[in-house]
Amino acid sequence: MTPTVGGRRPGRARLLAVALLASVSACADRETVRLELESAQARARVGIGDLGPAQDEAELRQAELPPTARRYRIGDRFRYDTEEVHEVTEVEGQIVVWDEGGGRQRVTTFNPAFPALREVSRRYDREARIGGDAPDGLWPLGGQPRQSYNVAVMRTDRESGETRRFGSRLECDSPAAVTVDGPLGPDAVVPVTCRYFSGRRLNQSQVRRYDMVPALGHWVRYVETDIRGNLRHESALLGIEPGAWLDPAARRRLGALLREVLEERVSGEVVPFTDRSSGLEGLMMATATFVGDAGGGAVCRSYTLTIAEGDGAATDYPGRGCRGADGWALPPGF
Repeated sequence: MTPTVGGRRPGRARLLAVALLASVSACADRETVRLELESAQARARVGIGDLGPAQDEAELRQAELPPTARRYRIGDRFRYDTEEVHEVTEVEGQIVVWDEGGGRQRVTTFNPAFPALREVSRRYDREARIGGDAPDGLWPLGGQPRQSYNVAVMRTDRESGETRRFGSRLECDSPAAVTVDGPLGPDAVVPVTCRYFSGRRLNQSQVRRYDMVPALGHWVRYVETDIRGNLRHESALLGIEPGAWLDPAARRRLGALLREVLEERVSGEVVPFTDRSSGLEGLMMATATFVGDAGGGAVCRSYTLTIAEGDGAATDYPGRGCRGADGWALPPGF
């Protein structure tokens, strides 16, 4: 005999609802099992609470940069398609300090994919203790085995003075370089992917991918997703610009020459230059031609501006310009 509820037999809709709930519960159980498995694997690989040898900022300030690392210059600006501009405000040994705008400052190693040592924002001060393969981290990039890091962050609220501790684990893969068509044209990038595990059970919380260009010492694209693959943030590097150390008049002269290169020279043709007034020497080269993703499909070209330094070294400043009705549009000041 079929049971009754409140004097009524359960209808077909209720039976379907029960079946649907059971199906959803089964899916949720499978997701829970997957997360539990990933958590167990992370604990086995890294170890709960085991920070290992922490990075020493003082030692990093005394250490030399690896020969393959980009030479950062104070004042140089990294411009992104999100309208963010990060400016180098301090360089000492393997430490680089970035002003990211909006009252935010980040103190990190020369490898931007590695967690920041200290961060300052309008509301919080963050200090991280990082255990792992310090001080080299993920450098050199490309073809490296998976590396795991333990990070403990002390976050202080500047208004209340309250300090909280957050722990996380990182697993980063650095495979061989691949060619990616980015905002600066084709680049040989190393797609560094870092998975973040947080909380006591080390549940995976997010995934960050950095398309790193070892020759730049920086990434050309950054993508952050949550555990389910939903996009949280994406940005692309549009170019690196010389800072205030470059005289404004010299900047304008280099801009005029650069526009000639973009208009008249084929990609890959090296054009040397000497600016007698400032004493600057270097090279210019258009590297690729493509249709821009803005401005109604304008023709754009990526380029590299190489400026020699007094000790015989040189610094590359890649960027791109798009041709409009008034000629080639370049970064401000050029």
